[in-house]
Amino acid sequence: MNRLFAPIYVIIMTLVFAAAAAAQQPLQVTIDRGNLEPTPIAIPDFIETGSGELHGADIAEVVRNDLASSALFITVPENAFIENITNIDLRPRFQDWRIINADALLAGRVTQQPDGRLLVSFRLWDTRLEEQMLGLQFVTAPENWRRVAHKVADAVYERLTGESGYFDTRVVYVAEGTGPDGIPTRRLAVMDQDG
Repeated sequence: MNRLFAPIYVIIMTLVFAAAAAAQQPLQVTIDRGNLEPTPIAIPDFIETGSGELHGADIAEVVRNDLASSALFITVPENAFIENITNIDLRPRFQDWRIINADALLAGRVTQQPDGRLLVSFRLWDTRLEEQMLGLQFVTAPENWRRVAHKVADAVYERLTGESGYFDTRVVYVAEGTGPDGIPTRRLAVMDQDG
């Protein structure tokens, strides 16, 4: 009988010692990429109320570019939109935005104030829960429309990700060149983070 159990005893002891040795080795896991799908967001051109150059389409384009450049968002193409937003104070038809797979909708308006400044208002909607997530207004001089667009993108980014936005960041750099008399020159320059 000992002869029968001896091989089994050797196999069991080998497994016990192998398991003990494996338990002392640290587990190594290599993570080489994340699995994050960008959030689809619809951003129609901002409605313009008033006369003059109000930059409603320009503001929306800068916001679209800012959010898309983060790789956390994908903008739904405008030619897919079913509903035409004509008043940001009314609830949108959420089913029209869900059918084109927009998880979020940013609706905005640019209004010219009596003093010539621009009032930029917007609402961010969750199309799945059918509720407003954010609503803000900025007042600015017309020449600052681009900076306001970056601020809108920052607010949307922060609300949807929980992290502070960075689109209103400015970069300071030294530009080198040659003056009219051939003398090398340097000048301090400032630009938006997107150029």
